[in-house]
Amino acid sequence: MSDTPNPLVASPFLVQLAGEHVTVCECCEDRTQVACGLITTRYCAKIAWYWVRWTIGKPSLPAVYDIAMVPPSVEPYTHERVLVEMGQFFEQDGGVAFGDADRSPLAKDTTVCDRALTRDEALMPPFVDRACDLFDTIWINDPRLGELRTWRENAKKEG
Repeated sequence: MSDTPNPLVASPFLVQLAGEHVTVCECCEDRTQVACGLITTRYCAKIAWYWVRWTIGKPSLPAVYDIAMVPPSVEPYTHERVLVEMGQFFEQDGGVAFGDADRSPLAKDTTVCDRALTRDEALMPPFVDRACDLFDTIWINDPRLGELRTWRENAKKEG
């Protein structure tokens, strides 16, 4: 997965921005930014929907990527979707890790996915390769992730 965006990287996928909003936690008043979008092939087949959420101004907390994707082995025009969850960390060595998507607030929404994958399932082919490609596509192409890119650059300088 890429550390920094590179608009010159050829990708078979395109990102369409679909909305964003900020929520405020009632107990701590932290603000959470949510950016969502759609990923298609260059031929307009919808292959994934995504939601990225992070606590504004808090690089000590991971950004969470929920990606509802059409499995690579399935015809992209079907409606079958699985949900994977990835956390992006910004302190010390940083990195990206898969999590259990069934913990996501989106896991039970049948308009989002048919099934939420466990971490172990997401790490198996063909899901892991597709999820990593989609993560890179989001990271490279979604301009709303500027705060996250700054955190990543700062972590690299400090590390």
